[in-house]
Amino acid sequence: ALQLGQSPYLEIISTERVRETLHFMGRAQNERVVPPLAREVCERLAAPAVISGSIARLGSNYVLSLSAEECREGRSLGREQAQLSGRESVLPALGDMASRLRQKLGESVASMNRFSAPIEQVTTSSLDALKAYSLGDEERAEGREQEAALFYHQRLSWILNLRWRMRS
Repeated sequence: ALQLGQSPYLEIISTERVRETLHFMGRAQNERVVPPLAREVCERLAAPAVISGSIARLGSNYVLSLSAEECREGRSLGREQAQLSGRESVLPALGDMASRLRQKLGESVASMNRFSAPIEQVTTSSLDALKAYSLGDEERAEGREQEAALFYHQRLSWILNLRWRMRS
């Protein structure tokens, strides 16, 4: 979302807005938004497309997937996949995949050069820290501030440990 959000041509719909839409649909606000539900939410928000992604771990390897499809018809607008060894290559690969997907969605190379920062400059390079931050956001959205604070603290610990290891 961070890499895609750098595009002046893509608008990332906030988690809060998705939760609000789920509520109006009579669904739980914390319901997992799987592809068929994502398309329904997308249509209700009058968005043209839904972008979905996944990270699956297979032993020490990771399989990444990123795709965009039309809300109404479900027609594919672009898809990127990668298989990597080692978790340290996951975030850079996701950044590259998001950039390629932006091009498949029609963004020009000139725009990409102007409105793109490497993912390492936009967020942490630690997959564990990013996961802790995401879990903290989920807890906070549910009104569980203390639980969220624990995840945010865990994220900070990961970042500090990563910086300390880089200096050593």
